[in-house]
Amino acid sequence: MKKIFKLILLCVFLQSCAQNNQNVDQNMTKLLDNLKKYDFEPIYQIKVKSNLSYTIAINGIPILNKYEADLFFSANNINNCIPKSGIQKIDIKLFPPMKEDGTFEDYIGNNSFELNIEQTAWNHNGNLDKPKNISNYQLPKIDLSNSKSYSYNYEFQADVPYKLIDWNEGEKFDLKDSINLKNKVIHFYEKLKFYFENKEGENYTNNLQKGLFNIYQASYYTKKDALDNYIKKIEFINKEEITLSSFDNYKVQILGNNNLISLKRIDGYNIGEGILRRNYIKNNVEKVQIDDIILYRPKGSKDFEVIWYMNYMKGASM
Repeated sequence: MKKIFKLILLCVFLQSCAQNNQNVDQNMTKLLDNLKKYDFEPIYQIKVKSNLSYTIAINGIPILNKYEADLFFSANNINNCIPKSGIQKIDIKLFPPMKEDGTFEDYIGNNSFELNIEQTAWNHNGNLDKPKNISNYQLPKIDLSNSKSYSYNYEFQADVPYKLIDWNEGEKFDLKDSINLKNKVIHFYEKLKFYFENKEGENYTNNLQKGLFNIYQASYYTKKDALDNYIKKIEFINKEEITLSSFDNYKVQILGNNNLISLKRIDGYNIGEGILRRNYIKNNVEKVQIDDIILYRPKGSKDFEVIWYMNYMKGASM
């Protein structure tokens, strides 16, 4: 009887795997075949202390937006902004603190700003190594009492074992073609919104393939973990009808060295965030989940592709 029981379980397991694998596009399977694991897998993190508002971009990717009135410390992993080892570019844009009503104070004033980039890694015990400081920047003691913004950029060295699909190798967008570009980009986002709202999880997720691959590789996923994540996203979208937020209060942003393009929110606490958003209630608290995507156009192609992807949640009141 035990053998029969085990055989039944095995059949159910294999059937389940076969059903799940049917959801995986062949192009994605080929991409995931390229995922690699390494003996040393460094993780780079950015950490900021400031009550100012800011957007920080690594290699053209806005990775840290802070516009909440009461948030002093913020941090994020930046591996998926680092396509390969070498010199990395960081752009800092500072603005006055934001008030509780979602508007800015008049000036930056004498507020402080401190940024650190650290390197750590998972060790054999399953813990993170003690972080090592890679780069530091502090707002200089200059007169900003009448300044509404302040920008600074510099470079730092990062050494990673992987190579991502590099957005710097894509076509450049011509700012003179901004109206035509805007219409095409909006159409791309509207297509994704349609797929999500109509439970077409395969179509939605297949459009994210390069962005998903980059975050899987930069996070050192195994192929199994990546497939699990990919399939779960499809299943979540297909499970029930969900209405995403309407596309309001946004603008087209050409990023990096004109190789990237995206739609970003421009209102209050939501400045710099993606526009693919769903509101939901959890533990009697309203939250918003955001799929933030950035597009590029491969060399010789006329079509946009998602090259960068990040999913995150926050309080809806922010």
